[in-house]
Amino acid sequence: MFVSAFIVYIQVMEKLKVEDVLRWIGLMNNIQVFVDEIILVDIVYS
Repeated sequence: MFVSAFIVYIQVMEKLKVEDVLRWIGLMNNIQVFVDEIILVDIVYS
């Protein structure tokens, strides 16, 4: 289940990257900030 959902997600992201590069870059930046926050909260501040 998780693998098939991930494959669909990747396909959607690749399509978005081709169709709207700036929006894709913005989403990637948001994901990076979200991951950084998780790492800081879970690892550094714990």
